[in-house]
Amino acid sequence: MIRVAYIKRVISHYQLNSLKLLANYVDLTIYYGRGQKTGAVQNAKVIEGFKHKKLFTLAFGFETKSKSHYLNLFPSLIFHLIKDRPQVIITEGATNIINNISVIVFARLTKTPFIWSDAGRNIDLPMGLLRKIIEPFLIFLIRKADACSVYGEMSKNYYLSVGIPEEKIFISQNTTDIEANEEYKKQYAGQLNLEQDRLSLIGKKIILYVGSIEKRKRLDKLLKIFSQIKLQSNDIALVIIGDGPEKGNIEKIVSTENIKDVHILGRIERGLGLYFMLCDVLVLPGSSSLAIYQAMFYGKPVITVAYGGPEYELIKNGENGFVLTRENDAQLKDAIVRIIFDDNLRIQMGKESLNLVNKINTEKAEKKVTEAVDYVYKK
Repeated sequence: MIRVAYIKRVISHYQLNSLKLLANYVDLTIYYGRGQKTGAVQNAKVIEGFKHKKLFTLAFGFETKSKSHYLNLFPSLIFHLIKDRPQVIITEGATNIINNISVIVFARLTKTPFIWSDAGRNIDLPMGLLRKIIEPFLIFLIRKADACSVYGEMSKNYYLSVGIPEEKIFISQNTTDIEANEEYKKQYAGQLNLEQDRLSLIGKKIILYVGSIEKRKRLDKLLKIFSQIKLQSNDIALVIIGDGPEKGNIEKIVSTENIKDVHILGRIERGLGLYFMLCDVLVLPGSSSLAIYQAMFYGKPVITVAYGGPEYELIKNGENGFVLTRENDAQLKDAIVRIIFDDNLRIQMGKESLNLVNKINTEKAEKKVTEAVDYVYKK
């Protein structure tokens, strides 16, 4: 098999299954670094099923108005690549921009093809200040790639817009481990009543949030909207699963404003499906995440906002959920109320979610990555 080096900031728990599948098709080694202790940029607790090397990491983070940023540098990366001599390199895109410089230097000196793997951005939405600053340099790096592995049609449009020929763009939809969840559905069914009783959720409509707890996720806005809806009906609850730098602030808001029926459960890697089965709707009030796939797999509607993530590929507006305008709190509140209090709509949207997600297959997505590997290798 072709020797492939995959350069990633961290190996997240939700990426494990797709990486295991990719290792079935190529001789894969993941080079990754030290992640954060909280938030989205964490390593999985158990990493197995493929070769991996954790590299010495120089890391730093900073915050802009609406987002936390985490950058890391692997000083020894180029030496590992010289030693291991991969035949193809895959590298994450903008989030791993510093290490990508080393990758490009190595690739050009050794004539090793490399693939740029990233979501890109939605070209119809305005760029933030930081993105505007780095965009010219980012485009310069992207154009050095021998191929691009992207997440969907929205991503493809971005790469076309920066001058990447269509034959060099391969769509490999970013997914989470939805196949493995099938094994757990029956197990969770026996735990539902116990967990409902433990959290005092029996008889309540349940709003679920799953993801990192950061500014860009806008959980403070969700709490505000939830407290307003509580005035209409006391029979609702909010379950928050995740961790991150804003977790303390969110807990403080719940406490100081005395918002009832909010359960902040922290980070959960195994058994997450239980809470998707419990909930009535998944709500992501800020930038979205792969939790959308899992909610759909469990037959739940999804409410999120337009940020340029998987929501464009997965949510059919008004059919299995809503993709709303950014920072429009009134619109977000109306969507939650509409789904929570309309049983027929919620059930129908859940069925459509399941119908749509059944067309997605993680193994097919990883085969698309191998098509990109084959393409650059033969070139």
